[in-house]
Amino acid sequence: GLDMILWAVPPAVICARIYYVIFRWDYYASDPLSALYFWQGGLAIYGAVIGGFLGLLALSRRNRLPFLTLLDIAAPLVILGQAIGRWGNFFNQEAFGRNTDSLFGMTGGRVRRIREYIDNEPFMLTYGDGVSNVDLNALLEFHKKHGKIATLTMVNIGQAKGVLDVTGEGRIRSFREKDDSDGTLINGGFMVFNPGIFDYLKDDTTVLEKEPLQQLSADGELMGFYHRDFWQCMDTQREKKKLEDLWQSGAAPWKVW
Repeated sequence: GLDMILWAVPPAVICARIYYVIFRWDYYASDPLSALYFWQGGLAIYGAVIGGFLGLLALSRRNRLPFLTLLDIAAPLVILGQAIGRWGNFFNQEAFGRNTDSLFGMTGGRVRRIREYIDNEPFMLTYGDGVSNVDLNALLEFHKKHGKIATLTMVNIGQAKGVLDVTGEGRIRSFREKDDSDGTLINGGFMVFNPGIFDYLKDDTTVLEKEPLQQLSADGELMGFYHRDFWQCMDTQREKKKLEDLWQSGAAPWKVW
């Protein structure tokens, strides 16, 4: 039993980390040394299975043990390891799963359920995966001034690469480095709605970002408040690290309290 643990667990952990790093290389490429910081999270079950398999194979050959018997003994431990790993995902706030059409996951359906708590006045809402120093008072003032049903905060996601000006024949007329103003305007997630929004939310399966906002736009009831200062989502591990570094530095732009 102890031999199995000593021969299977270390290669399982190492291969789990290698597998994870390979498929997240866009994150680790800028700081390869951070690939060694396994205690910060990042172990893939597929790599662990491969590593454990190779470790047991080496043990069976070294001690002349039946390999299939070792696999039979290890099989329940793989299931237990996967279960423990999923709890780790939960506590580390990662690997949430696939997209869902369940009523528990629909943004519009969730907004619809607060209708009884909203009086005849504007209300604000946002997502849980982005931070910003957007001026909420200015956002609300803009919303009240235009009198439409909905206001989205618009942010510019910037441009990641250099910008080229090219003719139809492929001749490059000019080149310059990236600039934040080169990117596309997107929904920054800080929104203000009048109670009229509930007329666009049919049931619990409604996705706010689809038919409701599209119909509001078609009806001329959707306005955009342009936020030019700090905004950052946290959809990737790179973005998570960026925000954590800002917070640890004591200079997080979104910390306005």
